[in-house]
Amino acid sequence: MPVRLDGTTSDFIELSSTGLPSSTSYTVIFWMQVVNANAGTDRSILTYVNSGLEHRIWRPTSNNDGVAVDGVSAGNLSANEDQSSWYMWAITSSGTAAGNGNAYSWKVGDADGTYGTASFTPSSFTPASAYIGGTFYSTGRDAHFAFVKVWNAALSLSELQAERAQGSIVRTTNVNRYHRLTNAAYTADESGNSRTVTSAGAADGGTEPVPWIFASTPPVGASIF
Repeated sequence: MPVRLDGTTSDFIELSSTGLPSSTSYTVIFWMQVVNANAGTDRSILTYVNSGLEHRIWRPTSNNDGVAVDGVSAGNLSANEDQSSWYMWAITSSGTAAGNGNAYSWKVGDADGTYGTASFTPSSFTPASAYIGGTFYSTGRDAHFAFVKVWNAALSLSELQAERAQGSIVRTTNVNRYHRLTNAAYTADESGNSRTVTSAGAADGGTEPVPWIFASTPPVGASIF
């Protein structure tokens, strides 16, 4: 069973700071199903941060999901997610050149080629924290969350599409950590790297959007729908 956050400042999923990948070489994937859109208020979805430096996916007051770097808007995913569907979200960074950062969202059940995306120019920092669904200093999404996966590398588009098949990892190299989030008390790192995850203000809720292990894991780049 996934976890439910209610969109307040005190509700968030926090990845332990130990061993977080550099801001110039990482991938974070997670699944989210919105319960309440909270229109008209800025809402954090993912924040990768060290002091004033950050990469952030958020739902601004315009209600189009966007990307920001160090507090400055850097792109719009052109996504208006419906409240009955799960979406897989991903953010990648492969360096500080323009366009080396990318954010994506896929609706579960849509084809691999149907997704929202935005590119950005990553800033360089050693992350002190990573938050999903909100932070301790900003409001977040009222939503269900499941399956957090992190790599020490930027996955390609085809690799991201392959990860849609299951909650567990498909790409087994450069794995930093991954978490099933089976309940609000869940802290385990399924990678064996002992990097925990904690949920503040969370409750149990929802059903998992895809199988934890797909019956037959598709090859990288293969469509599963």
